[in-house]
Amino acid sequence: MANALVLFDVKSENNVGCYSPHVWKARSSLNFKGIPYRVEWVEFPDIAPRWKAMGIAPNPPPEIFEYTCPTVQMPDGSYVMESRRITAALEALQPLPSLHLDNGYAERAQSAVDILLYHVSVGVMPFIPDLLTPRSRAWYHEERKKVTGGISITEFANKFDWEKARPGLIQVKELLNENDGPYILGKEPSFADFVIVSFWQLFKTLGRHDVLDQMMAFDKSFRAHAEVCDKWFTL
Repeated sequence: MANALVLFDVKSENNVGCYSPHVWKARSSLNFKGIPYRVEWVEFPDIAPRWKAMGIAPNPPPEIFEYTCPTVQMPDGSYVMESRRITAALEALQPLPSLHLDNGYAERAQSAVDILLYHVSVGVMPFIPDLLTPRSRAWYHEERKKVTGGISITEFANKFDWEKARPGLIQVKELLNENDGPYILGKEPSFADFVIVSFWQLFKTLGRHDVLDQMMAFDKSFRAHAEVCDKWFTL
């Protein structure tokens, strides 16, 4: 595929595919815009040295990891790292259909998801290494201590707390019901929708439907919204 955009994603064992909400935000945006791309799979421990060799500038503070996925190579050969910067680049590359990045809804969606990431997804972190190759699995266990404050991901999973996650679920409910759906903006899909649904993908890939179903049950709009966005969440 000549001059196709390249999406870099973390390689999984047994071709599980994409699990990261961060990568799904970029992938779903590409699917929505219909931009041709191919995926290049990378092992976790290879990301930093390879990105440095390609001349990619590191993520600025307060980002914990300097080099991350998703990263894309644009058709002109340039590299863009981090999902929000990637979506801005995609919008510049192909303005229509628009991701509607400048109305504040994507930031509101990310704020809600950040609460859920800290209080819900921590509970399934110990299952993520099961998706990875042996090299990436070892890296994940060690490097995630930068996120957990030095404790193991199994210990960190004890921070799972439905009650503290509740404000995030309330914020998602408010977003999904503000403009009469089926999307956050009403009739038009946007990046804000993909921020929310990308988070659900983690639990689907891990097979943790027990946790996902409990979040879906918070309000009927959750499942209806996920279903209407599902067509952009394909590998």
